[in-house]
Amino acid sequence: GPHTIMTPVAYLSGIEYVRDAVEHPILGNFILNTLFNEIIPTIDLPEDELKSFANEVLNRFRNPFIKHALMSISLNSVSKFKARVLPTLKTYVIAKNKLPQQIVVSLAALIVFYSGRNGDKIIQVQDNAEIMEFFKTIWNNYDNKKIGTSEIVHETLKNTNFWGEDITEIEGLELQTKNYIDKILKNGMLAVVESL
Repeated sequence: GPHTIMTPVAYLSGIEYVRDAVEHPILGNFILNTLFNEIIPTIDLPEDELKSFANEVLNRFRNPFIKHALMSISLNSVSKFKARVLPTLKTYVIAKNKLPQQIVVSLAALIVFYSGRNGDKIIQVQDNAEIMEFFKTIWNNYDNKKIGTSEIVHETLKNTNFWGEDITEIEGLELQTKNYIDKILKNGMLAVVESL
């Protein structure tokens, strides 16, 4: 979960390796807050065990002998988000009756990541052909001003082939994801993370 959540956010912020993301003053706080405030509360285990495990995860991420590239982790990110993050998002909504903001930011970042660009820089996104074609089409339509970010988010979140369900039905998710995408495109990823 933490790997999947951090990858598009950190990469769009100009970071290439896990350790650099965890040690970054802004992104490190984002990862820490997501882990302790949005992931741990959704797991039904003793809190001490969860916090201990979370700290072990963070120490592993900081390991100076492992140079784990975010682009390697990004392979097939849609299916990873479905399997590793979406259940946490849904459990959090049920438990807290609100959306986990940092996970929603990660979802917005994932959609922007699949545009294949970060400003002027090309992103070599890798996923199955169906997913790549879907994002290529909607982002081309956006570039040609045929659709806006509302349509990108709606079409992405209602795609049951991606998520196994229509996640536009999660109250507020569509609007908040759209708002975060607009902010990422206007102000940059790091500014959005910092605003949290």
